[in-house]
Amino acid sequence: MFDLHDRLRRIYSGETVFHPIDVTLYALREFHKDALHFLEAESNGYLERVSVHRESRTGERLYDNVPILGGLTLKGMREIGVA
Repeated sequence: MFDLHDRLRRIYSGETVFHPIDVTLYALREFHKDALHFLEAESNGYLERVSVHRESRTGERLYDNVPILGGLTLKGMREIGVA
């Protein structure tokens, strides 16, 4: 399950790239859901910019890499209590 506060804290601490735990189809499908949450967090104003990459190996074009560009917005920092 995606924990927005945990991910925002990790980004604040310097983690800038997120990816699946392995390359199995199950892990890719689970991570794809997380990538959608990152995109939602960006559209809700918590993150400056999110870039996503889709894999081509499975034919499902699942997200397999999410670089966070620019870090947290002021709203994101407030959400985790650091601003």
